[in-house]
Parts: sequence; structure tokens; C-alpha cells
Amino acid sequence: MRTFFKLIVYLMVIGCSSQVKIEDFSEKDEMSYILSSLQDPIEISKPIYDGALFLSIFEINDSRASIKNSNESEEIYSSIFISITPDGDYYTVSKLYKIERLMRPKIIRIEEDVFPTLEISFEHGNYDSRKTEKFRFSGEFD
Repeated sequence: MRTFFKLIVYLMVIGCSSQVKIEDFSEKDEMSYILSSLQDPIEISKPIYDGALFLSIFEINDSRASIKNSNESEEIYSSIFISITPDGDYYTVSKLYKIERLMRPKIIRIEEDVFPTLEISFEHGNYDSRKTEKFRFSGEFD
């Protein structure tokens, strides 16, 4: 009877193994750092160029990019990750860019330029000295 019970439990475990899978990424320091630092306010996910490309923008509190003993401020800087993928369905091919050392960034404008280039304007800096900068990104894949 005991062997029969073990066999039933074994078959149940094998039968359930193809459902949900959990992977432990604890050893992936960079991934852990990025995901633990994600911010809510600036996340953008949207199709661009009539759905030919898909743009995602994420902000993180980037303590690694913050400068120690800075005269500007003792705040932690933000970094922005910009991901561009072909029509949003691909994860094996993408462009991933990082803009570091932004203080309180705010997206002002996302403009489509000559395909597949786009320009994103950010406002950033201290409240009394905000500046706007434009950055160009290519969604061209090899």
C-alpha cells in the first residue's frame, strides 16, 4: 500500500511539472538590480511607426550611477532604459539603451524621425535648474 501511495504521488508530481515554471534569477545581479529599482511614473509601452516597432521606457533609481560627494545634490539619480523591438512580439531581437544620471526625469516628447530613428526629449535636473535634452535612438536591426 505504501508503494502504491508513493507511485500515485510521483505520477501527480510528474503530471503537474509541465504547468507553471519558476526560475530563480537570484544569482543574476544585474537583472536583480534593475528590477528592484524600477519606478512606476515614467513607464511607457507603445507601438511606433504604425506598429512596425514597439517602444518601452522604464525608469530606475540608479544608486550605481549617482556620484558621491556631488555638490549638485545628494539625491539618487535615475537612469532610463529604452527598449525598441520589432512590432512588440520579439524578445530575441531588440535594441536596449540606457541614459544615466538624470535627476527627476520627465519625458517631454517622443518623435518619430526617418524610419527607424526616433528622438526622445527629456527634462531633468534640480527644480531651479531644469534643462531639456534630446536623444536620438535607432531601431535598426541587423
